[in-house]
Amino acid sequence: MSDDDSDEDLPCGKSALIELGRALELTGEVVAGPLPHDMGYVYVDVRASDGLLVRGYFTQLFYNALEISPNPTQDHMRLGIETIERFKRKPEVWALLQEAHRMRIAAGNPSLLDLEHVGRMISRSPTKALFKVEAEGVVYEVWLDAEGRVDEEAEDLDVTTPENAAMAKATAVRWVVDHPEESAALGLDAELFRLFYGTKLTP
Repeated sequence: MSDDDSDEDLPCGKSALIELGRALELTGEVVAGPLPHDMGYVYVDVRASDGLLVRGYFTQLFYNALEISPNPTQDHMRLGIETIERFKRKPEVWALLQEAHRMRIAAGNPSLLDLEHVGRMISRSPTKALFKVEAEGVVYEVWLDAEGRVDEEAEDLDVTTPENAAMAKATAVRWVVDHPEESAALGLDAELFRLFYGTKLTP
């Protein structure tokens, strides 16, 4: 899997089912990265002690691993995840993530959230980045932070879907992008959210 492979899709929102509690038998060496990718993520390529390659990557919403060599085991994927987890805590790597999103927008690649497909804002906190929104009839609380992360929780977990949850997040992010001064009072940079979740750099 190469950096310029046009068929390489970011598995949006998916998490590898990795057993993280037990000891990892493989060791690994970073052979590339951390580097920005035009799908909007930062990655490191890791060569495991048995020679197989795996890619650990992170976005502002989640981190995971992708196979490079064929037939990786769960331990290979975990090696990629644990490696990128160490890198993603560094401020300079978050700067690379911003570059990755500039590359994504320039390449015309999609965002993790569709800011044109939003629900209804019900209410928002006047003092913190906490919103109550409705998406396809489901009510969510959505919260954001200064680094560009966004998360949600449905009032009724039995009726939530990944599509509705994504719409709820997009609703809050779209409000931030459309209200830069009010967002700044909540400690949020509207231009950062436009970069992370938009498809163009200017309104």
